[in-house]
Amino acid sequence: MDMSTSMTNISNLSVISSNSIMNTSSLSSSEIGSIIPPTASSMTTCTKVGSSMVVQLKRMINQSLNHHSYTTAIFYADKLLSISQYPSEEYSENLYILCDCLYRDGQFQRSSWLLQSLISNQNHDDTNSTGTSTNPSTTNTLSSSSSSSSCSTPIKLKYIYLAAKCKIDINEWDQCMQILTLDDETMNIHYNLQEQEFDDFDQSTTKISSLICMLRGKVFDALDNLKKSKYWYIRSLKIDYRNYESFEQLVKNHVLSYSEELELISILDFSKQDKWLHDLYIISLKKYNIPSTLLNQLKDDNNNNNAEDLIPIIDCQNEQLDQLIIRGNDVQTLLAEYHFYHYQYKQAYEITKKILKKDKHYNNQICLMIHLSSMFEMQLKNELFYTCHQLIENQSQSAIAWYGIACYYHLIGNSESTQRAFTKSTTLDSKLGASWLGFGHFFASKGEHDQAMAAYRTASRLLTGLHLPLLCIGMELVRVHNLNLAEQYLLQSRDICPYDPIVYNELGVIAYKNNQFSNAIELFHNALEIGSKDSKKKNKDKSSIYNEMMEATLFNLGHCYRKTRQFTKAKHYYEIASTLSPNNASIFSALGFTHHLQGDFDTAIDYYHQSLSIYDDTFTNTLLDKALSLSILKFD
Repeated sequence: MDMSTSMTNISNLSVISSNSIMNTSSLSSSEIGSIIPPTASSMTTCTKVGSSMVVQLKRMINQSLNHHSYTTAIFYADKLLSISQYPSEEYSENLYILCDCLYRDGQFQRSSWLLQSLISNQNHDDTNSTGTSTNPSTTNTLSSSSSSSSCSTPIKLKYIYLAAKCKIDINEWDQCMQILTLDDETMNIHYNLQEQEFDDFDQSTTKISSLICMLRGKVFDALDNLKKSKYWYIRSLKIDYRNYESFEQLVKNHVLSYSEELELISILDFSKQDKWLHDLYIISLKKYNIPSTLLNQLKDDNNNNNAEDLIPIIDCQNEQLDQLIIRGNDVQTLLAEYHFYHYQYKQAYEITKKILKKDKHYNNQICLMIHLSSMFEMQLKNELFYTCHQLIENQSQSAIAWYGIACYYHLIGNSESTQRAFTKSTTLDSKLGASWLGFGHFFASKGEHDQAMAAYRTASRLLTGLHLPLLCIGMELVRVHNLNLAEQYLLQSRDICPYDPIVYNELGVIAYKNNQFSNAIELFHNALEIGSKDSKKKNKDKSSIYNEMMEATLFNLGHCYRKTRQFTKAKHYYEIASTLSPNNASIFSALGFTHHLQGDFDTAIDYYHQSLSIYDDTFTNTLLDKALSLSILKFD
C-alpha cells in the first residue's frame, strides 16, 4: 500500500470520529491506539513483530477471559490491536476481540462505538472505491484499497451483532435497530427475506445471521410490535434451529398457538444427531394435551398413548442420555408445567419444590410462576409467604417476586396490598402476562367488571397464542350476563385450545342459561371426558377419575338432568360432586331439592339439614320448611 492510500484512510477515519457521539480528546491513550490506525512508518515496524507474540497475546486473552479477569483481557487485547496492520482482516478480527472483552466487562457504550466507527469507516472507503475516475490506474488503486480494507461478511455480521447487543443491554432500542440495518444489502442475503434456502452458506455465517434475526425480534418486542417480533424469531429458527433463545422467546411468551407451534417444529430440518433436541422442543410446547398421533410419531414402539406424564415422550437413541436429560431442571419444569395446566397442582408443586431445593436461586420464569401459582391454588399461605420473602430479599426488582406477593395478599384477603403488588409487578415488567391475568382475577373477584376486562384484554394482547385470556374474558362476560358476546370469546378460546375442560364447562353454562339443556349436557360431558385423569379407564369409582376442578362441571351436569327431570342421573352426579367437595353446602341443597321433587321428603329434609350445618342459607331454610310441611301432610 502506498502513502497516499494510507493517509486517505486516516483522514476518512478522522472525519467519522469527529461526527460521533464521543471525541478523541476525551479518550484514553489505549482507546486512541485502538481507533487510529498505524501510520505508514509504523506498518514497517508491525511487519517485524513476530507471530509468536500474537499467539502469546491471544493465549493470555483467552486465559484472562476464562478466569473472568476482564480488565487484564482488555489490556492484552488492546496491545494485540496496536500491533495489527491497518487496513487488514486481521485488524478487524483483533478489534472484535477487544470489543468482546469490553462487552464482557460491561463497557457497552465503548464497545458499540468502536465497532460502529470501524464499520462506518469501511463503508466510507467502499463508497470511495465505487466512484468514477478517468484514470484507470487510479481506479485500480482504489479497488485494491477497498478490497484490503473491507472485512469479510462473517466478520462484518459479527460486528453488527455485537454492536447491536451492546445497545440492547443499555435499552437503546432505536439505535439498536439502526445498527441492525447498517448494511441491509449484505444482510438481506443472509436474512433471505425472499424465503430462499440457506444450504449454500457456511455454518458460522448461518449462526450469526440467526442471532441477528433474533436481535431484531427482541427489538420489535421491546417496541411492542409483536407481529414483526414473531416473524423475526421464526426466521431466526428457520435459519438455525439450534438457536434455543429464539425458540424460548416464542414458547415462553406464548407467541404462537398450539397448532402453530407444531407446524413450526414440523418445518425445522433437524438432523439425525439432533433428534434429542427435536424431542425437547416438542415437550416444550403448550401442555394442553399430547395427541396420540404425535405420541406415535415420537415413539412408534410405545403402545401407551396416555399423556399421564411427559417422560415417555422423550425418546433419545441413547437410554443413558435419556435419563440424564430427564433429570435436568428444565425438563422437570416442563413436567411441572404439564401437571399445572391439567389442574394437578399438588404434583406440580412437588416437582418445583424439589427443583428449588436442589437449586435455590434457579431463576427460570416458568418454574417460579408454577411454584407460586400452585401454592396459591392449594392455599399454602405459610409456604407462599416464606417463598415470596426469599424472592424479594434476593430480587427486589423482580416482577415475578411481586406477582407472588400479590398472590399471597389475595389469598389472605388483603385487597389494598393485593392491588398494590400487582401494580408493582406490571410496572416492573409490563409484558408479564401472568400478572395481568392475576390482576384481572382480582378485579373480577371484587366485581370490578371494567377493570377486570381491561386487564384480561392486556393479557390477550401479550399472550396471543394462549387461550386463557380469551377464556377469562368469556367467563367475566358470563358473570355479567352478556351471553352472546361471551360465547364468541369462548369459541375463540376453544379454537386455540380444544383440550381445556373449563372452556366446555363455560359453553355449557351459556347453553343452560339459554334453556338449551340437551346441548348443555353434551358440553358438560365433553368437559368431563377431557378433564378426567384417564378417560379410557372404566373405573366404577367415578370420584377417582375426576380431579377437584371437575366439581363445578359435575354439579352443573346434575342441574341439567334435574331440569330435564332425569332425577336418578342428577343425584348420581351430585353425589360424585359431593365427594370432591364435601364442604359445599350448595351440593347438599341440590340433592335435597332433587329428593324433594321426587316426593322423598324425609331424605330431602336430611340433606337440607346437612346443608344448613355448613352454611345458613335463606333459600335452603325455605325449602326445609316446605319439605317439613309436605312431610306432615303425607304422614297424615
